[in-house]
Formats: sequence, structure tokens, C-alpha cells
Amino acid sequence: MRDVAEAVLAWGQPYALAVLVEVKGSAPRPLGSTLAVRQDGLTVGSVSGGCVEARVAEVASEVIQTGQPQFLRFAALGEDELWEVGLSCSGEIAVSIFRPEVQEWSGFWSSVINRQEDSRSVPFPEGEFVYRNEKPARLLILGAVHIATHLVPLGRVLGFDTVVIDPRAALASSERFPIEPDQFVHAWPSDAVARLGLEANDFAVLLTHDPKLDMPFLRELLVSEVRYIGALGSRKTQQQRLEALRAEGFSEEQLARIRGPVGLSIGAKTAEEIAVSIAAELIQVRHQ
Repeated sequence: MRDVAEAVLAWGQPYALAVLVEVKGSAPRPLGSTLAVRQDGLTVGSVSGGCVEARVAEVASEVIQTGQPQFLRFAALGEDELWEVGLSCSGEIAVSIFRPEVQEWSGFWSSVINRQEDSRSVPFPEGEFVYRNEKPARLLILGAVHIATHLVPLGRVLGFDTVVIDPRAALASSERFPIEPDQFVHAWPSDAVARLGLEANDFAVLLTHDPKLDMPFLRELLVSEVRYIGALGSRKTQQQRLEALRAEGFSEEQLARIRGPVGLSIGAKTAEEIAVSIAAELIQVRHQ
């Protein structure tokens, strides 16, 4: 939703919001998905992945002019309805379209950009729909290595609050990251954990391939409730890590939490491909 927030704040003029407020069965976008439409027809975001967007944008343009909210329902198309407006999947969706007050909503959009919790009520004829901006999951990346420079933008696109941890300030710097993470932490793992804390909705990826950094961080992660632990390295490296941690007294249940080699097995070789494989595994875990 950050792309919508940044866009509407930059517009500074009347616009309409289309919000997905009901989903029944299979649908291409999750509840709360948003499409913003500017006066000149420019759109940002999505409520259907494309199947009904043109119709929604058309109605949104009317809403901008009249100020009157509208409510649309779309269902799956039958074989004899191929030229009608509807969903290509088998579900049903409802979309609320309204013209928000620019000043009233600017604070909400700022909270989205700044990763702060906030909410607004959306006009909805069949009940109240609360449009909520929740605290995003954090992606903690240990090691400002080449893979990290590609994983950070993927993490941001996926809605993670990205944090790069590395005591080597020369590596963890804006000069090396074309798209910067939300935060750089120049500290050793234990100090970084003390500063950041570890939360149940954190996703941690270890990329340094250096035991001096990886092992202290793993020790902290294994006694926490973080949702995901992924570690870069060959199968031999992973086995050595497990043996060392097992010797320190970590249980098999704890060790089973470590995903290594990190990322889905898609034959990735380059730094870019490995970043994609990690991002894919993050998506898989997030939706399990």
C-alpha cells in the first residue's frame, strides 16, 4: 500500500479510492486491496489484478466529480459472458469507491509510509469496513553483502520493513545499496538484537557466511519466537552449523527452524537469482 500512499500524497488534488471490502471464494487480490484514481485517470494500485480495473476506474472518475460513493459487485464470468465485465476466477468481490478528503486522509497515508499503525473507516452500505494500516513484518538481513543489495528492494516491494545488520559500516552504506533498507544497524549481532529486539513476526536471513557473525545471531534467533530463520551456505556448511549448535545444547526442535540452504530450490546461481529464491521462500512462509 506504500505505493498508493506515496502517489496520493504527491498528487495533492482530489482523487478516488476503490477498496476491496468483500471477497467470496477465489479472488485475485486480498481483502483491503486498493486502487487510487486521479482526476486525469491515472491509477495506482489494484483491486483485481486487472480483470475489472477499467470499470472501477471509470466509476471512480464519476465519484471524483460527484463526491457520491458507489458500491460495485463483480462475479465470475460464464462462457457466454466473455465480453462482459467480471472476474476470470470463480470468486466474487465487492468494491467500495469514494472520494476521501485530501487533508483528512493525508495523516493516514503518512502513517503508511512511516510504518505506523493507523486506521480509517471506508463507506460500505452493508456494514462498517475499517481500512487498517498494521505494523509490517520486519525482514532482518545479517550481512550487507551483494545478495542483500538485491534482497532489500524485493523485501520492500513485498511490504517488509527491511533492516540490514552489519558491523562493517563500509559495507552497510547507502553507496552500496541502490535502494536503501528502512534501517541500517552497524553493530555485532548481540548488540543489534539488544537494540532492535526480536518479535514473533520477524523474518531473519543470514547472508554473511561468516561464523563470527552468523553463529551469535543464530543463538539469539533460536531462543526467540521469530517466524523465519534462513541461512546462506552449502549443505556442508549447514551441517557444520547444526553440529556446533547441537553441541552447545540446542534441541532438534530448535535446529529444525533453520532453513538452509536459504531460499526455494529453483537452481539460483547469481546474487540476483538467490535474492529471488529467498523472497519466494519468504512469501511461502508468510502465507502458510
